[in-house]
Amino acid sequence: PSLAGMKDSGGGLELLTACKTLRDGQFNTASGSDRQALAAFQAGCDACVSGNANVAPELLVSLFRAARAGDWDTARVLQAKLDEVRRILQDGSQISLYKAILTMRGLNGGQARPPLMQTDKRQAAECWQELKNLDIGIG
Repeated sequence: PSLAGMKDSGGGLELLTACKTLRDGQFNTASGSDRQALAAFQAGCDACVSGNANVAPELLVSLFRAARAGDWDTARVLQAKLDEVRRILQDGSQISLYKAILTMRGLNGGQARPPLMQTDKRQAAECWQELKNLDIGIG
């Protein structure tokens, strides 16, 4: 019984919500889907393991805090912004884009390694501007 919790990225929340009763309600659950972050918090999940938090941690922290406070109106607005981040960053399909945005944030994102392709600098700049326009605290 050293298992303390689980993360599920499968897309459904049924398994995670069912696990909430394990270990006398002390079993931690985390959604691995940014698309379902708000729904997971509403269902009682403890966390969201977010790929987009690598680029926009402020947004995910704000969403988590709003959900924990029961401020669902703010949480819905933040989920909509997260959905825009997912669209801008192509939902994680280009690791090199994440690395380019991290570099634009002043962090050493490095380069994606082959066989992954590098992101075009113009595309990265356009994505960076779109992210800044979202007013999510990153630029």
